[in-house]
Amino acid sequence: MKTVLIVGAGPAGLVTAKTFLTLAPDKFKVTIFEKKDNIGGMWASNGDNGQEKCSAEMTTNLSRFTVAFSDLDWSSVDLRQANSEPANPLPLFPTARQVEQYLYAYKAKYVPQEIIHRRTQVMNSFREDGKWRVRYEEIKLIPGVGERRVLGEKIFDYVIVATGFFQNPSPAAWRIKPLLTPSLRSEHSEKYHSQIRRQIQHSTEFRTVKELTKGHLLNNQENNIVVIGGSISGSEAAAEAAFQISNARYSPGDTPNWARCKVYHVIAKPFYCLPKYVPTTQSPAPNFLPLDLELYQLGSRLLKGGPIIPSNGLKTQEQAQASHKKMESLVGAQLDVGCPALRYTDEQKKLPPVAGIVDAYPEFVRSGVIVPIRGRAIQVGVEPNAAQTRLFEKGLVMEVESNDAWKQTFPEGSMSLCYWPQEDEVDRWSWYRQNKTSDIHNVVGVINATGFRPGVPWLDEKVTDTLQGHPHKNAHHCTGCARIPYRLRYYSTYDDRFPELAFIGYYEGPYWGVMELQARLTVQRYLSMENGGIPSEPLSSLGLNTNEDKENVNETNAKAKTDEIKQLDEIEILEKIRLAIVRRQPTVPPFWMGDYVGLMEACAREAGLTSQYYDALGTTGPVLPARYGRSGGHSDDDAEKDKTIKDLLEVMDISGDSHRRVVMKAIWRGLQGDWKGWMQDPTRHDDVVSSVFFHPRESTNKKFQHEYLCEKRNVRQGWFPAGPPAKTHFSVWRFNERDAVIEVYRVSSTDHLTASPYTDLKLRLGGRNEDGWVLNGEPAWDLATAVSKVPVEILLVFEGAGVSGWRAQFEGAEGERKGSVIFER
Repeated sequence: MKTVLIVGAGPAGLVTAKTFLTLAPDKFKVTIFEKKDNIGGMWASNGDNGQEKCSAEMTTNLSRFTVAFSDLDWSSVDLRQANSEPANPLPLFPTARQVEQYLYAYKAKYVPQEIIHRRTQVMNSFREDGKWRVRYEEIKLIPGVGERRVLGEKIFDYVIVATGFFQNPSPAAWRIKPLLTPSLRSEHSEKYHSQIRRQIQHSTEFRTVKELTKGHLLNNQENNIVVIGGSISGSEAAAEAAFQISNARYSPGDTPNWARCKVYHVIAKPFYCLPKYVPTTQSPAPNFLPLDLELYQLGSRLLKGGPIIPSNGLKTQEQAQASHKKMESLVGAQLDVGCPALRYTDEQKKLPPVAGIVDAYPEFVRSGVIVPIRGRAIQVGVEPNAAQTRLFEKGLVMEVESNDAWKQTFPEGSMSLCYWPQEDEVDRWSWYRQNKTSDIHNVVGVINATGFRPGVPWLDEKVTDTLQGHPHKNAHHCTGCARIPYRLRYYSTYDDRFPELAFIGYYEGPYWGVMELQARLTVQRYLSMENGGIPSEPLSSLGLNTNEDKENVNETNAKAKTDEIKQLDEIEILEKIRLAIVRRQPTVPPFWMGDYVGLMEACAREAGLTSQYYDALGTTGPVLPARYGRSGGHSDDDAEKDKTIKDLLEVMDISGDSHRRVVMKAIWRGLQGDWKGWMQDPTRHDDVVSSVFFHPRESTNKKFQHEYLCEKRNVRQGWFPAGPPAKTHFSVWRFNERDAVIEVYRVSSTDHLTASPYTDLKLRLGGRNEDGWVLNGEPAWDLATAVSKVPVEILLVFEGAGVSGWRAQFEGAEGERKGSVIFER
């Protein structure tokens, strides 16, 4: 039997091992080296400290249908923690801890324990005569001696790199500002740099604002946290910090000093804030689906005819504009949150958009907890006038470069913001032209959301040099490209010059389904090599893999595709992308290999698989791993696929309980933030203006997953909850995802933050009409004895994924007037 070493026991390593063991059980002997004590890769926990690279409670950006393999349905995984009940219903967006549980269940079902060597790190490797000599270090527990590091060496026929693309945090592109005078530098340099570094965390390290700012808070001053980096990780870090600040401000108990913090988010480009649940239609009362199930639809791609072809690489102006249009339709009402830094100009819409997947970010911006800044962080240091013996007394200063921008100075003087304003905003803001840097003062913590640098430090140096690329005729030489470190063909899996080496999931934003198909293609290739065959060369970058595929391309695009095939091969395409990345050309999308639908269809086609369940889903429906895998010649666990497809159909059924829960989640998210209300009273000619603020905080009741403190100001008479008239009063709103119900509670009269044990009102989804979705109110007490009015119906009007306005219809005790309150942003 030929020997195969898989380096890494994360998702890529486990699915590769399973694929070898399933498709070729008698051909290959599989070994996995995992340097950590736990499996799971980036999802692996680190003892009692939670997940190593993310918070244990961080939820995935994509739904459980995409974060899964085809042969293990989430319902087959025991998601219970100690002394807890099974998850019911299953979370649509699992937490990091639950993903780890999924991977352990996958290992238990498909990967024998004896082939996994934990705490075993590859030190280096050498390619010799078509084989791999691998040196490794293993930490062993020797009885009576303790832990010892043992060096070893083995020869393998094949090596699979499954270490993951996101290996090491990228270093910050900004520097620590030197102290001003030589005397200060000589006396305080070491302490100075050490102190500043203690106030800086990478986004993978950030867990709590409390720990980030510990020992650095400024008394009687505004304290600022700076998040550097846009897109997904930056928006997540900023939103998490803002949520913790909101929770600290509006939860019962003592308010910590760090609750005064504000989050400044430094971004190079505008970006769209995509929620996790998006509308499938443009309507005041749309249907909703998880983001990935809407974005990864087959329908629009199949309408073009012929095989679905991956559209990876640089984007044309037409492609970019189409992407912007789609993003705008999804974001809807939250496209404008009053922040020019987040807006795209018409000229910028000719370039690929940037997006973050985060629910709470937009309303934190609108409320001022998050302040986005367009620019680039340059350096951080102490205040220029800081006393020599008290360098950090006034906090840090972060310099942000915003060339050719516009500058706005805020009244509080805490910083200068640089934006590019729209024409209609020049009168509203105090703008003036400037080409200098702007400063963020009173900085007590910095979060670097600057991404990762991939690396395989143990790989044969000569092989590495070759994979990184060398000059060749009629091609651009491009080295040092962190986003595409190696020139790999066949869906970024291998290079023909080193047929015994393969990479699984080694590209930006790897999808689980693509990793599974990469593993299958790799096993098929190695089987062909062992049987004396020569692996075929698919035109994988274009998705045209066989003569039959080429013939099936419809007539309208046949000539264009033929010309494209003649002009470019995969390496030339990669070189163009790499060169554009190094030159920072704006035509490069955030994820250059991000066409999930195209990748899945092309990989499956080459592997001899076809998309299944077209009868159940029609010719549309989303792409997910469970739609692939039946190839006739191999025995996969089809029962797991059947469960996943059944689960998917339930979520997509607009008349079912799953869709009702999804709509309620979209409604709950839409309520967050600030609202202005007009009370329409039939007996008065004037409307009474009120302001309502839904402040997110951690749930104070285990029955509920989400909670708002609802603050109502300047209202003539309370309508939520029952109670005497007051200028400002509070209530607690709680959301139970399983029962799809929102419950409203009055608060304690002492602190106005603690919910009473009695429910005032329950809100359930009542249906929809042409104006929006309707929540029906169920008062928990007798209206005849009520002092105040309560809503009996709430109508919510959607624009995209956001709520643009809502109306509360209410009534009181018998004989009292009926009326309504209309709310707008």
